[in-house]
Amino acid sequence: MLEPLVLRLGAWLISPPVRFSRFGYRLRALFGPQHGEDVLDAAVMLLAVNGVRGDVAEFGVFEGRSLLHLWHAHRWVEHLIVDDVVPILRGANPACLQRRYYGFDSFEGLPPHDEVLEGQPGWMAQGAFAATQEGVRLALRRSGVPDGDAVLVPGWFDATLTPESAPESIALAHIDCDLYASTKVVLEFLAPRLVDGAIVVFDDWWLYRGRPDRGEQRAFAEFRAEHPELRFVELLRSTTVSFLVHRDDR
Repeated sequence: MLEPLVLRLGAWLISPPVRFSRFGYRLRALFGPQHGEDVLDAAVMLLAVNGVRGDVAEFGVFEGRSLLHLWHAHRWVEHLIVDDVVPILRGANPACLQRRYYGFDSFEGLPPHDEVLEGQPGWMAQGAFAATQEGVRLALRRSGVPDGDAVLVPGWFDATLTPESAPESIALAHIDCDLYASTKVVLEFLAPRLVDGAIVVFDDWWLYRGRPDRGEQRAFAEFRAEHPELRFVELLRSTTVSFLVHRDDR
C-alpha cells in the first residue's frame, strides 16, 4: 500500500509543473540539480544580469527535457526579478528574457559516424537518441510552453543549419550532439549569430574520457583557432562546460 503512494509522490515531484515551480526550484536547491541543470540555470541568470538579448538554440533535442528546462529557467528568473529578492538582479529588465527557443534535431537519432565511445560502444550507435517531434511538442505543451515560444527544426544539421536559417541572434546555445562532425557544423552556424555576452554550453564535453582531441572538445579547439574574432572565457564546469562569448568584430 505504501509503495504505490511513494512512487506516485516521486512521479509528482519530478513532473515538469512541479520541478519548474518556485517550490521545485527550492527543492532542487536542497537536493541538487540533475545533469547540467546547474550550468543552464547559471547561464540564464547571467544573461539576465548582463541584459543580453537574443534567442536560445539547442542542438540535439532528444525528448525535449533541456529545452523545457531552459524555458522554465527563464520564467523562474523573471519571478526573481519581479519579486526583487536577488540583489544582482535589481534593475534587470525582464524584457531581455523574452526569447524564442529553437530546437534542432534530426529526430532520427545520431547520423552515421565512425566515432567510438570506449566502454559503451552501443550507446552512440547510428540512430541512438531518436525521438519524435510530436512527443517533444506534447511535452512542451503539457508543461505550459506556449506554441509560439518553441520552434522545432527537424533534419540533419548540414541541411538545416544554413546561412538563411533562423535565429539571427543567439544569446544561449546548448550543444548536445555528441559527435565531433556534428559539433563542427553547429559551431560554424553559430559563428555569425552569437551576440556579445552570449553563453555556449557543451553537454558532452567529457565524453571520450575527456580527451581534448575527440568529440566536442576537438571541434571547439579547432573553431577557436579559426575564429579569432570570437573570444571565449570559461564560465562553469560541472557535468557540462560553459563559455562566455566576447566579440571583437561588433
